[in-house]
Amino acid sequence: MTGRSTKVTVITVDDSLPPVAQAASLALVLLRKVGATDMGEFGRRVLASDKPVITSLGRIVLSEHQQELLRDHSGACALVSPGPPRRTIAVCSGCGQYLVVAGSVPSRCALSLGCQGTYAKVAPAKAEQVDATTLTPSGQVRPDPVLEEPAGDEDEEPFDF
Repeated sequence: MTGRSTKVTVITVDDSLPPVAQAASLALVLLRKVGATDMGEFGRRVLASDKPVITSLGRIVLSEHQQELLRDHSGACALVSPGPPRRTIAVCSGCGQYLVVAGSVPSRCALSLGCQGTYAKVAPAKAEQVDATTLTPSGQVRPDPVLEEPAGDEDEEPFDF
């Protein structure tokens, strides 16, 4: 009889987003996975060694870069909530400033004088359950091995009798 494989959650953030948006996207899915309404509650429950939160955290793999994003943009992460209603940030494409939104976003930037940028609303990152044995030491999912064709001449017959 073989042992059960351990499943962990790996979170994938859109690298094309500005760092503050990546952090907020990561925070939204992290809060949802641990069952916290915001980062304040999350922090209090971790400090209190809340068993459900600690258990959930034990099944989530965050890369060093993702941990840095959460740390470096803690102010923006403190503003988001998985809801209901979901509260997120929208980042301006022109000036990079962000604002808190719980519904639709304004059509144009209202944070920087003269900025003509538009807002992009931040959505939760992608969370995926994977077998823990498929992770590299840095927490990345190992790619499937590429099967190589045997070396040989393409015009050659497989058997020469």
